[in-house]
Amino acid sequence: MADCCKIAGYFPTEQDRLISVDSKSGTSVVEIGGILHEGSTQGVATVTAYASFDFYVGCAGSAQVNIPWMTRYDCDNDQVHFIFKGAGQSSIIGDVDTSLVRIPANNEVISYRHVKASSASGPFSLYNDDLQRDGYGLIYNGPPWAFNTTIESSCVIQGNTIYQPAGETLEWGPLYIHSFSINFNPGELPVATYGFVFTIA
Repeated sequence: MADCCKIAGYFPTEQDRLISVDSKSGTSVVEIGGILHEGSTQGVATVTAYASFDFYVGCAGSAQVNIPWMTRYDCDNDQVHFIFKGAGQSSIIGDVDTSLVRIPANNEVISYRHVKASSASGPFSLYNDDLQRDGYGLIYNGPPWAFNTTIESSCVIQGNTIYQPAGETLEWGPLYIHSFSINFNPGELPVATYGFVFTIA
């Protein structure tokens, strides 16, 4: 009988804050002279987790960053190299818990209004009129994986910290953070979303 009934509460992970894990991958293949040549297998993983077990008190806010990685495939050694291209474009909108997330000192470049309004749920719906601050790089001090995008090594984690079935060897190579966002909503737990890129080892 196929073992297809897997309960999320028993997901094999070292972390106790994960909400969801979603991975997708694919292998590049080209045909040359009627012969198929297999390239690298690369994937992306999206992981959401609670950034704190304390309910957020304050006005709504969010922070995000996109980290640029250049990939180069070494066909002789069948290996993908990830080349760090900088701390990445970041922004903070509205209020956030600055003990958890902030733009590095002196790296804020501009600020301006950010408006989000919708009356789809009725004319008495709340709307946001906040200050957006754009910058270069982001520092996140919370769980499950703290990082400082101005430091390349802090943007790389091992795959087995997310998913490690008992008695099996994980095939994911190192995971490189390529995007991150965190949302703060009044009366709710802050939620962090990581986007990782990786190769199949």
